[in-house]
Amino acid sequence: MKNPKYYYSRHMGSYKLYKDNGNGTATKINQNWDEETIRKQCYELNGWKYKPKKK
Repeated sequence: MKNPKYYYSRHMGSYKLYKDNGNGTATKINQNWDEETIRKQCYELNGWKYKPKKK
């Protein structure tokens, strides 16, 4: 399985969306306080089907 081109990570209470540059570095694309907003954007950019988390 290939690594995703876009991923998100929690950082100091907020969530940041990154684009993998393929050489061990990444570029920050977006930042948001809501995990689901960043998660949805990450799924859309990777071409994956988004399903909201069940609470």
